[in-house]
Amino acid sequence: MKWTAPAMLWIVAYGTIGAQCTTLDESGRKEEGLDAYSIYVDAMDQGDYALAYENWKLAYEIAPAYDGVKPYNFTSGIEILTKLFEQEQDPAKKEEWKQRILQVFDDYYRCYASKKMRLESGCTTDSCYRIKLGQILGDKAFHMFYYLRTPYSKLKKVLDEAVDKAGVHSLYTVIIPYATVAVYLFDKGKISAEEARRIHQRIREIAEYNIAKKDEWAEYYDQSLKHAEAKFGEIELKLYDCDYFEKKFRPEYEADTNNMERVKYMIAKMKKAGCDEQGNAFLSRLERRWERYATTENLKLRAEFEAKNPHIAAKRLFDEGVQAQEEGKTQEAKAKFREAIEKYRLAIDKAESDEDKARYHFAIASILFRKLKQHVDARREALRAAALKKGWGRPYMLIGDMYASTARHCGDLWNQRLAILAAIDKYAYAKSIDPEVREEANRKIARYAKLRPPKEEGFMRKIKEGQKVKVNCWIGETVIVRYN
Repeated sequence: MKWTAPAMLWIVAYGTIGAQCTTLDESGRKEEGLDAYSIYVDAMDQGDYALAYENWKLAYEIAPAYDGVKPYNFTSGIEILTKLFEQEQDPAKKEEWKQRILQVFDDYYRCYASKKMRLESGCTTDSCYRIKLGQILGDKAFHMFYYLRTPYSKLKKVLDEAVDKAGVHSLYTVIIPYATVAVYLFDKGKISAEEARRIHQRIREIAEYNIAKKDEWAEYYDQSLKHAEAKFGEIELKLYDCDYFEKKFRPEYEADTNNMERVKYMIAKMKKAGCDEQGNAFLSRLERRWERYATTENLKLRAEFEAKNPHIAAKRLFDEGVQAQEEGKTQEAKAKFREAIEKYRLAIDKAESDEDKARYHFAIASILFRKLKQHVDARREALRAAALKKGWGRPYMLIGDMYASTARHCGDLWNQRLAILAAIDKYAYAKSIDPEVREEANRKIARYAKLRPPKEEGFMRKIKEGQKVKVNCWIGETVIVRYN
């Protein structure tokens, strides 16, 4: 887009005409002004801002104050100039558009400050005019923040004055810029904590007043306040103490005691603010609420997880059984071990590989043997495990341990020693198929070798070495007799 030099000079120099606040009736060029107004409004609707600008410029030259009530030539001019500012690529010309926007805002402000422009509400009090001036400055600050990228130290002065004048009637559009500027300047050490708190409080007062009105603008104030609170959240630990956070969070918690993510956030924030659980009853209450929730939620999550992974539940129940056993709670321990076995059986049903099934059968065998002393059932589970995983010596090592540990219950000394032979046979077989158990098997074979039957006993029974003999008692294995 190209602009002639005279046009750009007009942009810089025209402020004095606008400051006159001339109306159409006063201009002597009413028809011309209305025509220019009509053309630039249509051009704006069509998105033709070059045409809109040329006709707005004429309308503004004739009657900046339009009819003395409606600020059309000010507000539309700001919109047109802002569009051209955004479209401009030349830095020098961009700066000229920027200055013109600010000039129109100043003209707009002066016309109401002088009361040459009447308020559309019909109010004529100083208070009403003061609010209007604050809102004009608020709109100016909005443009300075979002479009003109004005330095924050300069922007703050405009925001301060806008809010001073309009008070709770300030436009919602000042809330986010004001919060952003305050947080930035505080972080840079350019305003004090007291000043940042003052701005924070003023923002809240504006938003809360307008939210309470529940009109068409209430939602905009509410959303703006949420953004502002999030922004101040970046520095509020530097601005406020424990009491502030308690006052802030208590009504929020009372309104929804089941919002646990929020409870967690409150706890973290209060602790960072220096609140002490023992010294602050509200924080203590939050902590207890969180603990109850966390316990319940963890149990729920664990139940869901264990339902999909019963072997995990089985391991937990086994560990709980061991704990109960160590505490002398024998019956409770046995109940836990039985529950663990049931979970392992569920795991076997769900398992997709024979190797997993073998591990679970072995786990059942170990519990039945070592914890419940159910040797026959334990051996059966161990053999099932061995059948599912070829070349695995661990199940046979377990059966060997069963035989060795129960040998003394197999009748007289002769049968006890035969049970030891059965145990040694299982250790020997385990190491023959599984190198990983060889070292352990050799140690156990060496330990029990001295407990083989004595020759004298065998001679008295007329049983020769190498003869096959059945072991009495539950073992029921046939062994080849070897003597010491």
